[in-house]
Amino acid sequence: RPERAIVQLKRMLRWDDAVDPRTSPLSLLQYAVLMNSLICVKAILANLEQSMRIGCIERQEFRRRIDSEVKRAPVVFDQVLYVLKSGVTTHLASSYASVDIFSALLDAGASTERRCTHGVQSLQCAAVLKRHEILRVWLERFPNYDVDIPDETNITPLHACLLRGGREGLMETVKILL
Repeated sequence: RPERAIVQLKRMLRWDDAVDPRTSPLSLLQYAVLMNSLICVKAILANLEQSMRIGCIERQEFRRRIDSEVKRAPVVFDQVLYVLKSGVTTHLASSYASVDIFSALLDAGASTERRCTHGVQSLQCAAVLKRHEILRVWLERFPNYDVDIPDETNITPLHACLLRGGREGLMETVKILL
C-alpha cells in the first residue's frame, strides 16, 4: 500500500524518475509533505533509511535528502512566501503538514536548526501560521529549545506571530511561546 501511494503521487505530479531530482523545485518528499500524505512521507523516509542501511547512500546524503532545500516556489502562498522560496523540508512541514508528518520527519532526523535564506527557522513558520499543535510537539520534544532565536532581521518567533500573522489563534500561540 505505501508503494502504491508513492506511485499515485508520482502519477499525479507527472514525476519522471529519469529526470535528475535536483532540477525539480521540490523533492518528492517535499511534495508529499505539502500534499499532507503521511503514508507517502513514511514510505519515502523508509526507502531512504533502507538505502542507507544497505549502503546505497551515506548518512550525509540521507540527511541532505531529508533536509533538502526548496529551489523555487511552485506555488505562491500569501502567509509564508519566503518559506517556499528558500526553506527546507521542516519549514514546509511546520507550515502546512499534519503533526504526524512533522513528527515523522523529526523521528527520521530532520534538522530543526536549518534556516532559510532569510534566517527563519521552522519554529517561526509554525508561530506565524498559529500552528499550535506543531509548536506543542516541538517544545515537548525539545523542552530546552530557545524560542527567542531571532531571524536575520532580529525578529523572534513571538514577534513574527504578532507582526505577520492574523488575530485568529494569536493568544494561544503567545501562551505557548511564553
